[in-house]
Amino acid sequence: MLPQLKICGHNEEYENIVSEAVDKTLNQVLGSAAANAIYFYLEKDHAIKKNEIPEKLESFCEAIQEYLSTGAAMVEKQILRNFYSNLELYEENSPTSSLISSKH
Repeated sequence: MLPQLKICGHNEEYENIVSEAVDKTLNQVLGSAAANAIYFYLEKDHAIKKNEIPEKLESFCEAIQEYLSTGAAMVEKQILRNFYSNLELYEENSPTSSLISSKH
C-alpha cells in the first residue's frame, strides 16, 4: 500500500499538493485519456471525486491497486516523488515505499 502522508493535519495546501501530485503522475504515467478514465471510475465505482482524493487517500490507493494490479506500486512511488518534489523535499534516494503506511 501507499506511507500515510501526514502533514500537521489536513488543510487546503496539503490537499492541493496531494491533488497536484496525483494528477501529474496519472497524466505522466498513463496519459490524459487513461487518467480521465481513472477519475471517472473512481467516482463511479468507489464514490471518490477527484477533489476528494487527499481525504480518501487509502480508498484511492485500494482502487488504483484494483485497476492497475502490480503497476499500482510504480504509480504510488511516482505520486510520492511528485509529492515530495512539490514540497521541495525530493531527493533521488528518499524513501518512496507507499502512500499509506500500516500506522494510521
